[in-house]
Amino acid sequence: MTRRGLLLFAALGVAWGIPYLFIKIAVGELEPAMVVLARSGLAALLLLPLALYRREVAPVLRRWKPMLAYTAHRR
Repeated sequence: MTRRGLLLFAALGVAWGIPYLFIKIAVGELEPAMVVLARSGLAALLLLPLALYRREVAPVLRRWKPMLAYTAHRR
């Protein structure tokens, strides 16, 4: 493996490992459900503008009834 490859591999390991460390710390302080809600909410805040820009929200909204049925059934 080249030096560059080794550095990229190490950087990838750090990038993937840090979130799990933060989750471990957060679960010690908060309920797991709250951690999931916070991560999902943050992801929605970051990705919704992109989905709106790409006009990919309308097809999902057209199928709101099956999505609501699936969500209600899963509870």
